[in-house]
Amino acid sequence: ANKVLLRSSTFVGNNAFMGGATALLSSLLRADDPVPDILVSNCTFDSNKAELGSAVYGSYVKLSSVVVAPVITFQMCEFTNNNVQQNRNISEFYTGLGAVYLNGIPAKFSGAIMFKNNTGSALAVVGAYVDFSSSNVSFVNNTGEKGDCISLLGDATMLISNQTIATFEG
Repeated sequence: ANKVLLRSSTFVGNNAFMGGATALLSSLLRADDPVPDILVSNCTFDSNKAELGSAVYGSYVKLSSVVVAPVITFQMCEFTNNNVQQNRNISEFYTGLGAVYLNGIPAKFSGAIMFKNNTGSALAVVGAYVDFSSSNVSFVNNTGEKGDCISLLGDATMLISNQTIATFEG
């Protein structure tokens, strides 16, 4: 299976339309293909800019009608001071969102996760699930027009458990 691993990396001051620091794009697979392993571990995303996903943009390309979506796993990561640049000339509702923007691709957050001082919302999820069931996640001083901390759009869902520790400040 394909593997993508970002480990102990720092992304500072990057600028793009999608994924200011990194864009994780995958094709959806046939049911019998191995699912790619996408892991982002112990990474810092600071002061990045984009219209979609100022720190991270995750999405897919559908190649088949029978598909299995890969899951992006974030372990012990920090997302600070990232800034979504809203293009007022684009009327699309889903633009101008998320330090982390996930378009149809699910994600799991584990360990200590920090979203701090991000503008344009901290996390935006469109048509997928986000799993915080084994995380200690903090949302501190984030701002946005469509949700300061979390924007769940379309049929997006959020999974939490009694082991989830979540802090919302500011």
